[in-house]
Amino acid sequence: MGKIFLVDKKYFLKFIIIIIFLFFLFPTFVSAQEGGGGASGGGGGSASWPTGGPYPPEPTPTPIIIGCTNCMGWMDGSCGGVCSPYQRFQYQYCFWNPPDSIVCMTIWRCVADPACGPAPTSTPIPTPAPTSPPVYTHRECSGTNCITVIGSGANTCSSNADCSHKACSGSNCVTVAGPGADTCSTNSDCQVSSHKECRTGQCKSVSGSGKNLCSSDADCLITHTECSGGNCVTVSGAGIGQCGSNADCTATHNVCNVSQQCVPVAGAGANQCTSNGDCGSPQPPTPIPTPTPIGGRAWFQTTGGDVHTEGNLRVSIPSTATNRNLSLEQNNYAGIITHQSFGGAYFDEGYPSNNEVGHWLAESKYEGKPYFSFEFFKKKFAMEMTEENFDGSLPAQDGIYYSNGSETLNSNQGDWDLSGNRWLVILVEGDVNIPFNVIVEPGSFLAIASSGNINIDNNVRKAQGMFVANGTINTGSGDRDFAGQGIFAASQFSLSRDFADTRNETTPVETFIARPDFVMNSYKDADNNLWWFYQKWQELAP
Repeated sequence: MGKIFLVDKKYFLKFIIIIIFLFFLFPTFVSAQEGGGGASGGGGGSASWPTGGPYPPEPTPTPIIIGCTNCMGWMDGSCGGVCSPYQRFQYQYCFWNPPDSIVCMTIWRCVADPACGPAPTSTPIPTPAPTSPPVYTHRECSGTNCITVIGSGANTCSSNADCSHKACSGSNCVTVAGPGADTCSTNSDCQVSSHKECRTGQCKSVSGSGKNLCSSDADCLITHTECSGGNCVTVSGAGIGQCGSNADCTATHNVCNVSQQCVPVAGAGANQCTSNGDCGSPQPPTPIPTPTPIGGRAWFQTTGGDVHTEGNLRVSIPSTATNRNLSLEQNNYAGIITHQSFGGAYFDEGYPSNNEVGHWLAESKYEGKPYFSFEFFKKKFAMEMTEENFDGSLPAQDGIYYSNGSETLNSNQGDWDLSGNRWLVILVEGDVNIPFNVIVEPGSFLAIASSGNINIDNNVRKAQGMFVANGTINTGSGDRDFAGQGIFAASQFSLSRDFADTRNETTPVETFIARPDFVMNSYKDADNNLWWFYQKWQELAP
């Protein structure tokens, strides 16, 4: 609404003169002051309308001063000012009624005028179309199928043909899941030739081509002849025949023995000497050649747990093995195999796991805490190692036992058998010799830590527990199979057992199986445990 001026009559003339003077001197300013409230009272518009148009229609001013109703027409002012740059300022004077020359009210407004310039048109900003993030995929084998998998990665196959190969399973050529070269094309490629050889006094069929060395067990009897009481007799066992008939056992002739002595021997023959002087310097005995083992190289296999070496790892897994993986699955987990030296893992005709070259195989240096060393036990149980209380016998009570010298386990009842939730830690500053089986039932725990070597006798077939040696873990030799269960850690291993026959072609002579229950059973109570606490655990009520 325009502003209203009420003037006392005695100051009327002076007021009119001042208003007229100011209007003509500063028309825009005076008009703006006089019409400043336009929109609320119906008097002209205001500069508060948005720029850029279109603009709302101008309301017709309604005078509210009684008697001030004689208004002139709208007069144009300048563009802009208190109005938008695209609007023109308009104003009108209103006089008292009846008409006279006294202005009683001035009203102003802002109106759109093309002469002031075109009203700007707003250009709508297009809303960008939503873009989806890029989807990365790669191809890999799932069983015998080559599938597309979401996620970045190298393509390991291009078609289903890359995800299988043919291999012999017994006498049949079958399709095996996983990449690899075909080792057969038909069943005929899997027919293993055989020949007969003498094995432990028996004529047996042996896989592989070769000359038949026997036809029956009679051909495998090993004998030689010896003189006994003047008679030439046949004796079982290998040896050099001393006679061909009884006559050879009544005659004698002189020979030089290895001790530089001239001695008579039974049987006819030319004398080699007549006295010790004829025998010269003693001759070393002719060495008996070591027979070449029949069958492939011996090898070992693991199930479940991880395998790590700070050096190289080589396992001679043959192509004829029942399972050609070093690490077999346990609860769908086939263990990670790590080694320090580049290219330091060799499996001959086998795989790390899952029938795949390089599956879960990594070059990695162990940088964790030394839990698998004698130093860890020595630091953990320093107070318990101040007094010797272990002599090799199976302790009757649970706890930590210590010896300051090498020990050999002993028992009056044969094997050690820990059952009934037993818990033992045995610390030996020296070597530990194990002459019999050590069995740890589920629910129990045994740890044997040595600052030297842990030597397992050739006849031992089972060793269960946590075995830690700063030196070597030696599983012995001979042809008896060995099964270790638990955790085995040492600076090096000596695995020298060998079937020395065709079992090497299909079966590992030594196996090591993870025992996850040992991890939880390593804690018995606050005093008997292998856990290194940096905080306390407390069960909270739900």
